[in-house]
Amino acid sequence: QGATTVVTCKGAPEALRPLLSEVPADYDASYEQHASRGMRVLALASRTVSSQPDDRSTAEADLTFRGFLCLTSPLKPGTADVIKHLQASGHKCVIITGDNVLTAAHVARSVGILRDDQTWVLTANGESPVWRSGNSVKPFAAAPASGLCCRGDALASLSELQVAIVASRCSVFARFSPKHKETIVDALNKPGVTTLMCGDG
Repeated sequence: QGATTVVTCKGAPEALRPLLSEVPADYDASYEQHASRGMRVLALASRTVSSQPDDRSTAEADLTFRGFLCLTSPLKPGTADVIKHLQASGHKCVIITGDNVLTAAHVARSVGILRDDQTWVLTANGESPVWRSGNSVKPFAAAPASGLCCRGDALASLSELQVAIVASRCSVFARFSPKHKETIVDALNKPGVTTLMCGDG
């Protein structure tokens, strides 16, 4: 028998989804349920190949879904109190993270950054940004008053003015790359706001 190679992959559920040969019917609902409880969720997939793949795109094609890895990351003691003191002294606190938006929203509620139970996420809908919460959709101009979160992939569809509005109104920025973070900080600094960033490492 010839030698075989097993290709294994892990990553964000939304990133691995298009690489799967078959997507379970409850795939999205399942990982979103875990993320909304504050878990960091990774999708796991694999495939067996008879020869060494030529490149990454070939290796990652037609993967078989193997499950979700759900990790908890408890808040550090005192985090909620620090946020409370910062807010009491007139600071606006936000979360900017590479994590799933539902995970970030759960953490934001746990520390008092988000106070609404409903989460409105700014997403890119073709070329028009829209606010989504479950099955509800609102146009960008009709933003709800609170519970606003922005996903990194929505930034490309925003004008400079819209970026400034999002930077000033959203409390959670998720699936953000370092470049996305820079865009938000620049938008905040432009009108003269002073921003401070604190890492969680």
